[in-house]
Amino acid sequence: MSLLSGRSLSEGAFRSPELTARIAAWHEARPFAAAVVSASSLMPYLMRGGLENVPGFVDVVDCDGQKWFDFAEA
Repeated sequence: MSLLSGRSLSEGAFRSPELTARIAAWHEARPFAAAVVSASSLMPYLMRGGLENVPGFVDVVDCDGQKWFDFAEA
């Protein structure tokens, strides 16, 4: 369904209404000054759960591209 709605497979695989609700509850209880996600597939969480106006950062240090080089060598 994710692909049919113009989103990536990863976004669909990592989508969790329960996690969205949990994040919203945490933010309501103690508002976030900023939010960090550890993968591009988690970026949608920065745009829901009340975090729309919270500064967000994506840490992509793991550089997904390296795994494709490793796969190509194998």
